[in-house]
Amino acid sequence: MTTEGLRDRYLRHAGGVARTDVITGEGDPGLKADATWRVAPGLADPACRSLESVNFPGEFLRHRGDRVHREGDDGSAGFRGAVTWCARPGLAGGGVSFESWDRPGRFLRRYGALIWLADNSGDAVPGNNPGLFNRDSTWRLASPWAG
Repeated sequence: MTTEGLRDRYLRHAGGVARTDVITGEGDPGLKADATWRVAPGLADPACRSLESVNFPGEFLRHRGDRVHREGDDGSAGFRGAVTWCARPGLAGGGVSFESWDRPGRFLRRYGALIWLADNSGDAVPGNNPGLFNRDSTWRLASPWAG
């Protein structure tokens, strides 16, 4: 995370749900593996990226509706589009923001501890709350926790 006060939180999966949690150098190896992603060419567009789980090979960070999960490839074009994220300059300056390839204008965003596909519209979807949107949609890349 790049949000002030949350820089010790990392994008991870827990039970297949994408979220952020505090992870430290002394932390649980399983937690570190859950927070390690292989950055691969986008499955729908190699100019973008797909994030593959290190401890669940073949499973990727994908959106389903407005939520983000870790799921396995079902071979469909819809899946390939939902796991493809285009790196953009960080919306908060510095870092990187990940825009959905198949839902342009929507970004990978932390809201609470959960990860949403969000657009800053302020509508009823919790992730679309405009408060801190740019900061909560800007990520920093770090060295992997697990190999």
